[in-house]
Amino acid sequence: MSAAAQTAVKAPSQTWVLAGYKAGDNAQLMALVHALGWPFEVKHLAYRRTELTTNLLLRVTLAGVVKSRSFPLAPPWPELVLTAGRRNEPVARWIKAKSGGRTRLVHLGRPWAPVERFDLVITTPQYFVPEARNVLTIGMPLHGITPEVLQSAASQWEPRLAHFPRPRIAVLVGGSSPPYRFGVKEAAELGRLLEAKAAATKGSLLVTTSARTDRRAATALQAELCGPHWVHRWQHEREFLWRFHAVHHSSPRLYWLNGTRNHPLDLGLTYIVGYLPLVALGASEVVIMLFTLFDPLLGLLQHANIAMRLGPLNYVFSAAEPHRWHHSRGLNEANSNYGSNLLVWDLVFGTFFLPPNRAPDSIGIGSMPDFPQTFAAQMAAPFRWRRLKRRALLAS
Repeated sequence: MSAAAQTAVKAPSQTWVLAGYKAGDNAQLMALVHALGWPFEVKHLAYRRTELTTNLLLRVTLAGVVKSRSFPLAPPWPELVLTAGRRNEPVARWIKAKSGGRTRLVHLGRPWAPVERFDLVITTPQYFVPEARNVLTIGMPLHGITPEVLQSAASQWEPRLAHFPRPRIAVLVGGSSPPYRFGVKEAAELGRLLEAKAAATKGSLLVTTSARTDRRAATALQAELCGPHWVHRWQHEREFLWRFHAVHHSSPRLYWLNGTRNHPLDLGLTYIVGYLPLVALGASEVVIMLFTLFDPLLGLLQHANIAMRLGPLNYVFSAAEPHRWHHSRGLNEANSNYGSNLLVWDLVFGTFFLPPNRAPDSIGIGSMPDFPQTFAAQMAAPFRWRRLKRRALLAS
């Protein structure tokens, strides 16, 4: 569209973005609304478990929405609604009905209702949406990745990937999406093809799975890779456990007392996992006592705000220098140096990260900069997780 044509488009007085529970849908919606540059309001919705039945029966309804956990939908009605996903369709159509047909609807992805129910459908080829006057098929999903974001990510990741030979082959792995299947057999075949490609080019593989990738398929793919490769498995983060461990990472700065900043349930699980192998292996009382003494002392040193240089010992012990990176606000930096006391497994599995002569730009949880800081609120945070995530989404 030319600049003249763009200036001729009148911005709607009010735009609503219907955000649901799928990060991919929300990311596309936010990319679109930010590209438009118009004022907008995000309406985050929560759904009932029975929403599929009510939505299929009633079509244009709010019966599938949990109103007490959703943002209010009330006049004045917007001129434009951006929506994505099956669950949001009945809500968007309900809004249009309430506005007397004045509200225009833009749907991203594959609509369940006939395309005629929307003013514009923006879709991608895999959905096979029939051609129509109000259907725009684009080559790839919308996203908010800008050249500046790519440059920032490149500067952060380059030190970690410097030892991988070029060409570096990036592989984004999805999952089964009817009518297409991506299971163990298909994943193993993909792994063999990738390994052959990397060997032929004398390069390396940088592989990332996604929320759709079956865990067994990811394992089968990785098992076929023998040459230089990096695999980021989406499943290595467990949100149910992270909501408790996030309390430990919520401090905006590191100091020695951070070692004791833990949710009781997180701390209990950590000690169970730590002590059970010792007991199972028949460790003596002296060994268990020494571990009990060593573990909290190292925790104090890990989080101490002092310039402690251990040189080669940083590759053995999880001391302050490498552990600071585990507390970085940048997720790609924080997903490293997991070892509580020793870093041997980080070295084995490729998650060790210690770039020379620099420290993290900032500390904390990048996706939740306003994580509660009072004791009572932090103890309650894991049980109010959806509300915290929704607040963080709107703030971003």
